[in-house]
Amino acid sequence: MTDPGLSAEEIWQHLVHAGEGTHPAWRCLVTTHWVMNLEWYKAIRRASLPPDLPPDDEARDESKWEPDPGDMMLGWKITVTGDGGRPHLVDGRPAELRALIRRYAPDMAGR
Repeated sequence: MTDPGLSAEEIWQHLVHAGEGTHPAWRCLVTTHWVMNLEWYKAIRRASLPPDLPPDDEARDESKWEPDPGDMMLGWKITVTGDGGRPHLVDGRPAELRALIRRYAPDMAGR
């Protein structure tokens, strides 16, 4: 994948839409987290840089932009995977539990 090539405003709108598009019951679970690929992670970091940051500031060195365990965005932890794609929220509960929930309340099962 390549850089999504979106403006800061478009990235923000995508993140807000992804957050609002999840079921309210699992939005507040501690297991819910963002999943995305490295290109999106870097695009979000780039869009989040202060506009007055000097061009030669070390914070602009994208080669050092690696996700750390515990990185958070909009209140949820971030998981970066090779096939993560566009940022989306994932319900991190065990698959067996999600299967049971899906049987009785499909809209609350998450991904």
